Amino acid sequence: MLYYFYMTQPWLYTILSVLAVSLVSLIGILALSINQIRLKKILLLLVSFAAGSLLGGAFIHLLPEAFAESEITEIIPFIILLGIVFFFFLEKILCWRHCHIPTSDEHP
Repeated sequence: MLYYFYMTQPWLYTILSVLAVSLVSLIGILALSINQIRLKKILLLLVSFAAGSLLGGAFIHLLPEAFAESEITEIIPFIILLGIVFFFFLEKILCWRHCHIPTSDEHP
């Protein structure tokens, strides 16, 4: 009986983790219950958080591979920082936002 418990334990953890992740994804349904004024206030924050999470996940998975594949590991952080700064200044210089009505309050 004890052997059976230890053999099924990974399956149990797998099922519980999938269930937890699935339940967390349902938090988006709460956005339907928020009124439109409050949703407009927090939407930019939520989109920023989502983009940061995706970028963070990508960097966490890609950086170890970059360090493992490169022979000169001292230059990799400099290249990453240079890319981030380059795109930051590119965004500040271009400063283009999509808008159909140029003078509306919704799209500054």
